[in-house]
Amino acid sequence: MRRATRVLLAGIAAMLLAAAPASAAPTLTVIGNCEYAGGKFAASLSGFVPGQKLLVDVMATADPDAGTPLATSELTANAAGELSALLDVPPSQDTKRVARAVRVRGVGLQATLADARLFTAARGVSFAPSASRGTAGKVERWSVTGLPDGTRLWAHFRRAGKTVRTVKVGQAADPCGRLRFALRTLPKDRERRGRWDLWLTSKRTYRQPKTGVYVHRRMSVTGRGSKARVSFRPLQSRLIASDPRAIAPETTLVRAYATQLGVIRTLFLGDAGGAKVDFFERIDDRLRKLGSVRGTPGEVTTLENATMWSCTRRTRRFVAITTLPDGTPGSGSDTIQTPSCATRFRVSAPAKVSPGKTFSVRVVDRWGNGGISPKLCVTPPSKSRSCRTLKFRSAVTVVSRRFRASKRGSWRLELRIGSSRVRAKVGVGKGAAKVRALPRVIVTGDSMMLGVDSFLTDELAGDADVRPDVRPGGGLTRPGNDWTTIAAEQTAKTKPTYTAIMIGAVDGFPMTTPGGAKIDCCEEPWIAEYTRRVRAMMATYLRKGRAKVFWATLPLPKTAARQTISMAVNTAIARAAAGVKGVSLVRFDLLFTPKGYTDSIRYRGRNVLVREVDGVHLNVEGTAIAAKVLAKLIRDEL
Repeated sequence: MRRATRVLLAGIAAMLLAAAPASAAPTLTVIGNCEYAGGKFAASLSGFVPGQKLLVDVMATADPDAGTPLATSELTANAAGELSALLDVPPSQDTKRVARAVRVRGVGLQATLADARLFTAARGVSFAPSASRGTAGKVERWSVTGLPDGTRLWAHFRRAGKTVRTVKVGQAADPCGRLRFALRTLPKDRERRGRWDLWLTSKRTYRQPKTGVYVHRRMSVTGRGSKARVSFRPLQSRLIASDPRAIAPETTLVRAYATQLGVIRTLFLGDAGGAKVDFFERIDDRLRKLGSVRGTPGEVTTLENATMWSCTRRTRRFVAITTLPDGTPGSGSDTIQTPSCATRFRVSAPAKVSPGKTFSVRVVDRWGNGGISPKLCVTPPSKSRSCRTLKFRSAVTVVSRRFRASKRGSWRLELRIGSSRVRAKVGVGKGAAKVRALPRVIVTGDSMMLGVDSFLTDELAGDADVRPDVRPGGGLTRPGNDWTTIAAEQTAKTKPTYTAIMIGAVDGFPMTTPGGAKIDCCEEPWIAEYTRRVRAMMATYLRKGRAKVFWATLPLPKTAARQTISMAVNTAIARAAAGVKGVSLVRFDLLFTPKGYTDSIRYRGRNVLVREVDGVHLNVEGTAIAAKVLAKLIRDEL
């Protein structure tokens, strides 16, 4: 990797981890959204007296001052008043997520110095009705808790050593790895007497699992048909991933970026001290190794081109593992969403062709990956559709086909890949229809827009030509980032009709005014200068009234120091947008944090976890919601 790239990545990590001023107040951070009884969780403490002996208590409820501790660990702060530790998760009998408090006290003192929330659950399998006997046609309600996030389960019904039927039952998407589904006791129209086995595994094709996730139930059947009597033996289950590293406690921030078309880059943001970092993709309960990198001490460890985007597997989960300089394990994970194939291909053909002439249809794989076979369908006027497969070899990005314009009128072209469609038209002869030019949308900002850009591209597919240009770590106040120039370059290149932007996650640096005065965050002079910079960018994106801007405020972050910065940024954005024609203020702070920071929001009748474990960024579900809001606003203007 070139030194300039290393320096840039190191700067991004530094901004993400330390953009906010240090606070003197003691703080406690628990990493992870749900931990399982009998496992371990990571806790990070800072702001304590160097060498101070501390007690870390795990309480029975979410109230840090109620009851007696379930578990207590004695730790000692280092010379910087900081420490990180892996602590035991206390026993729990409930498969529902339980909120507990983790608190820090000084040895011999009762006062709580800092506290945080810990969610725990017990792994387990249940079903209703729960009885030792039943009938073959009974539909049971199953609940499995403790699956690795994203794990898919298949039900394999087996009799006499053969698989009678396989049913996909769902995918775990709950923070505690919960999956609920309904399942018939035996497959319909296949009820037969004898011994049956039901296996729930993470593989589509049955193979008796020696490792990894499984649930097994043995049944004895008497009679035939839906009323056949069935007796059940006790369930046997294992809900641990095939590779235990897939569920190791998270101790370090890991990030995956899909900002370059077609490829994913993974970063280990902690200081590995030059040790080797192993990068994996987690698929269900297994790890697929992507590569290893031995980084430079003090810099971010990055695996460039870790893997490619996929049309069929869009939610991607990544894990990075190393041994930290102090000998302790360092691990982390990240989940991202890549675009669908709706915008992967570009189909180009001439708008008009003379009758009898031949014309070329050019299909471009914008991702640049190749190794895929979409289908191109052509429908001439008053004739049936004909389709042919286009084979893109690996790394081949352009395929063209020629057609003879044998009939006047409008020829319809359609490229198919899965459920995605890309359409175009060719007019042959007089009065042929013209292809409508789509309005262009720039999606830009810092790392807060990662994921939003992918979802927004899908949301507006067919309605707008979306051009993502997200720049992680690029705040308005970070030295070396001139967003006024960046905005001018973006508009000159793209000439957008609309711009959607969210920025400011790493801001908080001192600024210099045009008059030469240096001002620190986050009082009124700093807000005024930030307002001036935002307003200048808005003017650029508006293109003298020919375009519109949708500027989103920041959801409040978790820590108090970062909240001060984000509130100052949001105040400046609101002031800059006030009274400016063509600028719409999108209040993501009110959508995601209406009453202060929270991990989840109420959305469409259910509680949805929307934040990453770093307490700053939106997770996959959060970015999807943000994109839906922006897409509706833009679509209303089309």
